[in-house]
Amino acid sequence: MWFRFTFPRYRYDQLMAIGWKVLLPLSLANIIVTGIAFL
Repeated sequence: MWFRFTFPRYRYDQLMAIGWKVLLPLSLANIIVTGIAFL
């Protein structure tokens, strides 16, 4: 129950902004690093 009160509830547009600005570059960097590691 405390988990719900600890973290704020994000709106849909805020989640999409986080996804585009943070998660997408992180995933692309992950793919690049993994590709270099297996070369």
